[in-house]
Amino acid sequence: MPSRKVLRRAARQIDAEIDFLAELAEHLRREPGAIAPAERRALAEAWAGHFRAILEFFHPSPSAPSDLVLATHYLSPRVRWSKLLPPLTRREKRRRRALQALFGPIGYRRRVRTVSWAAADYETIARRLRLFLRHLSAARRRWFPKANRRFSDQVDWLEELAMRIPSAGASPSRAGETSGLPRAQRGETIA
Repeated sequence: MPSRKVLRRAARQIDAEIDFLAELAEHLRREPGAIAPAERRALAEAWAGHFRAILEFFHPSPSAPSDLVLATHYLSPRVRWSKLLPPLTRREKRRRRALQALFGPIGYRRRVRTVSWAAADYETIARRLRLFLRHLSAARRRWFPKANRRFSDQVDWLEELAMRIPSAGASPSRAGETSGLPRAQRGETIA
């Protein structure tokens, strides 16, 4: 188990990774035509790197380095993190393997791929972050100020409440939306 000093220093790194991940996701949620294709590919690749790092924080791979900082290091021993943490689905495991291959060494068996971004990947991380923040002690929760601001249950509740109450001059079609994704990408029909 790393020392408190090491964990606190690592928390700043993890918090920054989480913030980068969320900020890149905000850019990638825009309509595909809003960002030049080359920029979108660069954003998606940067996002995938942060996604992979945070996924390893929650679900370390067997080949992970021994000095890897894990979510369990921040939680009380009473918290049964392994029972609380949802296991990776088949899709999430495939995604993880694809990212490990993409960011791994270049070999002759490696396929050339472009990185894609999906809201489902972002939700994979968001669910785990909310669970993690909910089970941290109050003192350690303060070590993750950016993550708290973006992913705490209170923020989610306030955002949902704000979306239900249309502001003056807001269009009624946007008042009920609770997702940052365009309606078409959420599978809703656009009238």
